[in-house]
Amino acid sequence: MRVILLLFCTFFPSIYLVFGQQNSKSYNAMWEIIQSDHVQPDSKLKYVEEYISKARTEKNLLKEYQGLEKKSFLMSDAEALIITDRMLMIGQKVKNDSLVELAMITKASFYYADRNFKEALNCSIKAEEYNSKTKNAYQLNSTRITIGNIYYHTRDYTKAAEYFSLTKDYYKNINDYRHKQGYVGSLYSLGKTYWKLHRNTDLKRVIDENQAAILLLTPSDQHLEFAYLNYVKGGSAYLDKEYTIAQNYFQKALPVIQENGDYTNEHLIYLYLGKILWQQGNKKEALKYFTKIDNFFNEKKFLNYELREVYNYLAANYRTNNDLEKQLLVTERLIALNNQFEQEQQTITNTLHYELETKKLKANRDALQKRIKSNISIYSYLGILGIVLLIATLTYGLHQRRQKREYLLSYKRLMDVQPQKISEKEAIEKPKIIQKVEPTVTFTVTEQKLFKALKLFEADKEYLQPLKIDDLVEKFNVGRTTLSNFFNSYKDGFNSYINKLRIDEAVDNLKKNNEIRGCNIEQLAELYGFNNSKTFTNQFKAITGITPAYFIKQLDQEDSEYK
Repeated sequence: MRVILLLFCTFFPSIYLVFGQQNSKSYNAMWEIIQSDHVQPDSKLKYVEEYISKARTEKNLLKEYQGLEKKSFLMSDAEALIITDRMLMIGQKVKNDSLVELAMITKASFYYADRNFKEALNCSIKAEEYNSKTKNAYQLNSTRITIGNIYYHTRDYTKAAEYFSLTKDYYKNINDYRHKQGYVGSLYSLGKTYWKLHRNTDLKRVIDENQAAILLLTPSDQHLEFAYLNYVKGGSAYLDKEYTIAQNYFQKALPVIQENGDYTNEHLIYLYLGKILWQQGNKKEALKYFTKIDNFFNEKKFLNYELREVYNYLAANYRTNNDLEKQLLVTERLIALNNQFEQEQQTITNTLHYELETKKLKANRDALQKRIKSNISIYSYLGILGIVLLIATLTYGLHQRRQKREYLLSYKRLMDVQPQKISEKEAIEKPKIIQKVEPTVTFTVTEQKLFKALKLFEADKEYLQPLKIDDLVEKFNVGRTTLSNFFNSYKDGFNSYINKLRIDEAVDNLKKNNEIRGCNIEQLAELYGFNNSKTFTNQFKAITGITPAYFIKQLDQEDSEYK
């Protein structure tokens, strides 16, 4: 949001001068005051209103448009959207495609700031349509910034990275100040996206490029941009599990980000500071940061998706303390967040599916409410409960003994079957998953191309990123039906293929890397491309026959015995 508003407030060129006629000194004098950095917002708004009034009296539509565009950034988002409607009408009335496009871009920025991603995307698409006529590269890349941010906030990080890369390359090659600012802003957005994709090599490259780009700005702008760079550096260190270094970067960035009024990134820093303390065993201090985020949600009634994670930690703490009422509160918060996210993402992307999870949360909420109400009379059921528990314990014990034998057999098979890690060259020459065909089968040209592409895909471990079949359709430049049939014929289907690659990688890393074993299941799930710990655990068990927790425990036990 910070980047969007900065782009629109600072970067837009004065295209009005191209289409307007020479204006009186009165317009020029008023505009100098409006543009001055020394005028307070209230006074500036007064001059903008006079500027617009003069333009309307003289029926100067281009000057009115110019004043309206300036006024829109001095008003609330809701009021600004009304103003952009008038800007759009003027652009259409004077039959100026460039003005219509600019109105659409401005409108998209305010819809985005208001978290109405659906309308922001619609306006951006219309702006792109007009740009096919105007060929205005600057305005096209302003639109791309908005679209990139929409993809980012709907968690389609791969698409977001594509758009931010385009804007970064455009701004980089033009040497004026507003393009330099756009260059720095795009690098920040691209770095943040690589952070979410866990592409730390790319992230470090962008950090180095951003470090040099910021030096092209004025000292006052450098102060702010270096703070955001430190925030992203903290993310890179966090991915490397260098928690002390990450902590220092986050704490260095925090005061400037707070001063900038960037509440979202301020609370994202709280989240990571809390996660670091939690992983270091200092849960008491971590909870202070998590509580700040909860208070922020209670006040603002919305959160970015990234901040939702805080409720996993709060819920874990309340379960440990058997605090049913606070468990219920956390569940209510998650239901409200799911409803918010579902509304924001509706018709934009299929990345998020909240309906089923919300139903589960509501069922959990109802159960907690019943437990709280029934605590008064619970002792009258202790006798029956004791018998039930005894039966359950005996049944569970038998089940555990049987499961233990099955797990041990699966573990031994896994340790025997899992191959040693092969070199990158070998990985390219040999597919990770054996095809379900006889060697004598003759493949079509397309199939040969896909087998070769998948070898490189596996060698680069691209399957560890969030991935949909449509991503590979685009990457391999092949029809969706063709690729789907290929996976079904030779790889047991797309999902089976990707899940097996990820689990094989997880098994191999866990066997050889003690640090990886130190991660919790949620972290492992994220590391190996799964949406959540439950999906990771289910797929791990389905493929290996055992849970990841059991596998890690057995590996640690063997290491201990060996020592």
